[in-house]
Amino acid sequence: MKQSQEQSLESLFFEEAAGRVQSLLESFESFKATGDGKEAILRLLHTLKGSAGMVGFQEYAEKIHQLEEQFTSADHTDAKGLKGLERALKELISQLKVERVSAETDSTDIVPKTPFSMAQRLLASVSKFETLLEDWRTARQTGGATKDLRIKTELAFGSELEELRKHSFRLAFGYPDDLFAGLEELVRIVATAEKKRVKLTSRANANYLLREFIPEFRAALIHLLSNSVVHGLETPEEREAAGKDPVGSVVVVVEAESNRLSLLVSDDGRGVDMKALEARYRSENRQRDWSQLSEKERMNLLFHHGTTLRENTSVHAGRGVGLSAVRETAEKFGGEVVFEQREVGSCVRFTVPSPFFVMDCLVVECGGNSLACLAGSIERVEELGDKELPTLCSLLNLGDDSPDLPKFVLWTDKEKETGVSVEKCIGLKELVVYPMPILDGLPEAVVGLSDFG
Repeated sequence: MKQSQEQSLESLFFEEAAGRVQSLLESFESFKATGDGKEAILRLLHTLKGSAGMVGFQEYAEKIHQLEEQFTSADHTDAKGLKGLERALKELISQLKVERVSAETDSTDIVPKTPFSMAQRLLASVSKFETLLEDWRTARQTGGATKDLRIKTELAFGSELEELRKHSFRLAFGYPDDLFAGLEELVRIVATAEKKRVKLTSRANANYLLREFIPEFRAALIHLLSNSVVHGLETPEEREAAGKDPVGSVVVVVEAESNRLSLLVSDDGRGVDMKALEARYRSENRQRDWSQLSEKERMNLLFHHGTTLRENTSVHAGRGVGLSAVRETAEKFGGEVVFEQREVGSCVRFTVPSPFFVMDCLVVECGGNSLACLAGSIERVEELGDKELPTLCSLLNLGDDSPDLPKFVLWTDKEKETGVSVEKCIGLKELVVYPMPILDGLPEAVVGLSDFG
């Protein structure tokens, strides 16, 4: 890995770790007092361990793994044992803080701008707005509000508004690459430890992701990728014996849809050992018999804390914590996670609702209305000619106050001649779209609202 990339990943690790340390301490205090919080501690440690391994901090990954081992058998009534755990935990946190200061000192402008620097730019733009407004008020009061000054002020306001939009956008959104950073290194480390060969492919159909999703999605990816490499994929020898490529494949896909964001992690491995899962379930003496469980209920067992099909633990797996942490993250955002068996391998689909999304849209005019059509839904645009097609306004039940006739057709399926007509095509624009709730009388074609600016 190049030095510049290492610096960027280290900074990202410490930024994420800082947010988990406080939760770790709070959970530990709860565990000391009541015995509750052990599962939360194990999930946080497991995530932190994976993040450390991702950036090559194997020494820290080993230390965190040792803490996991200790916490697994910890008893909150054992005062002496708790003191030792608390000392080890605080020592680890102290070392992480020292390393963070060192990493921040050594970092250069190669590291992406933090939200804090963008927040400062936002404040600067607001300050300029206030100055422009005050100057304009003063000019009006003193009789200096000439036409030239008004035009100059309007242009200045427009320029600052564009800056404000740009900085607000970057504060709210990050790139898929921010989510994917370091994943190849993580897979390489885990695959090497498991004596496997793995190829990772990552792609996204979204240009941007909400920043608040990125740290949580990264944490989920750490667990899901480790799970695929450790549990899903076979060794090269096993794969060749099964007639497969000796190099296993793991694919990460981010899908942005009308009102939700999905993260899919799939592999071409052996899938879930259902016999082992059944044996594990029966050994726990559950009330319902295995035969009474649906396929979905059986797969959901994998997300229960402590469920693992591996006999031995390692730095990378074996505690039944990772998938439990993924489910907790999905539920935190009001989403869900589903484990799917496939003909070859398996797939975990992690889905959360999204309050808004960014899409490429074609802005058009129809019946005196400015409308935006998702570019991905348009196959082709051409002149209408003598074709007779419904107008976009009629499809959306909008009034038509324009004297102009439709001039263009937006084909959604050229072969089937499915499309709509519009009067003008203004051009492509990247828009923040707010999903629409399902309302009576609202056409299905309406997926959201946006400010065209």
